[in-house]
Amino acid sequence: MNAYVDFILGFLLSPRDEIEKVKNNNLAVPAFINLLIIVIAISISGQILYPYGGVKSIVLLVLNTTLNAALILSFIFIASGWYHFISALFGKHGEIKNTITLMALSLSPLLLSLPSLIILLKLTGNPVMFYSVIMFLIFIWIFSLSFISIRLNYGLSARETAVVLFSPVIFIPLFFVIITISLVIFAYAIFT
Repeated sequence: MNAYVDFILGFLLSPRDEIEKVKNNNLAVPAFINLLIIVIAISISGQILYPYGGVKSIVLLVLNTTLNAALILSFIFIASGWYHFISALFGKHGEIKNTITLMALSLSPLLLSLPSLIILLKLTGNPVMFYSVIMFLIFIWIFSLSFISIRLNYGLSARETAVVLFSPVIFIPLFFVIITISLVIFAYAIFT
């Protein structure tokens, strides 16, 4: 247990050393145990933050937590595959297994979501605004860990890493183009 906590704290505070450990060892199991704890913490935080709109049944809470886990895992696998593909276009090669593990570990700052919410509940009556600021800072931390992880796993430059991480943004305009073309075809079919 101490080794697990040391590994996670090491990844949060000095990720370069821990990324080398991931590249040299199979650390997928600790990463996904960490991910499971994150999903549970996020589900509990949601129940505390929104008690009136939250889940009232333990069965629904477990279902909600399971769906959150499936969504996060899907995101990790899809994003890791995409990052691996774009890195390969740059001629850089790394292990996809390491990318998946590092993306799961990059979500580690979310472990602070539940304790920060509990502290804010004790300090303020309505923690939503302060919690939003803390979560924004946590997401910047997550992005930084993802940036460092991708860069070191594939040996990319800073510019190449930025291109890899922001490359999914190209799908937003593509989505709107597809929707626009679909609407034009639909309107044409109706009015002719």
